[in-house]
Amino acid sequence: MDCIRQMDSGHIAQSNSSRKLGLTAVLRCIELVLGLFVSITIGYLFTYYRGSFRYSLFGPECFMLVISCVCVFNTLISMLTSLAARFFASSTLSRLHSHIVSACVSGVFLFLASLIFLIQVSVYGRYFVDQYDLKLCCGCISMINSLVYTADAVIVYRDILQDMQT
Repeated sequence: MDCIRQMDSGHIAQSNSSRKLGLTAVLRCIELVLGLFVSITIGYLFTYYRGSFRYSLFGPECFMLVISCVCVFNTLISMLTSLAARFFASSTLSRLHSHIVSACVSGVFLFLASLIFLIQVSVYGRYFVDQYDLKLCCGCISMINSLVYTADAVIVYRDILQDMQT
């Protein structure tokens, strides 16, 4: 009977870890899609509308574009290293620690960029900013994306703590 319980508990632990792995993979895909949307939209608006150069929205728009692109590349690199580490049997703990650091850095910088961008867009208002609604939407999506990065880091950190206790 104890063997069956041990087998069942091992199966349950394996099932929970695969569910958590699936959740982090889904969060990474969400981060990637939201980041690509913001990068493409802000990049298009940045190059098409010249109003950003006349009104001092150039700095926040450029900062938002750069940080959004860096976060997208960071997510892609994190996904590729995670896949490569599974094939080459690298240490799970070191891979997860690097994922936590990259997700936290991306989340903090994206939060700062979106906060600065939203403040500047709201200061200049609808009259002086071309495509005000779309820029406001991109700023809000970036804020949500920064929260997704933070949630991803927290989930992975809790998994590490839980694995260390067992």
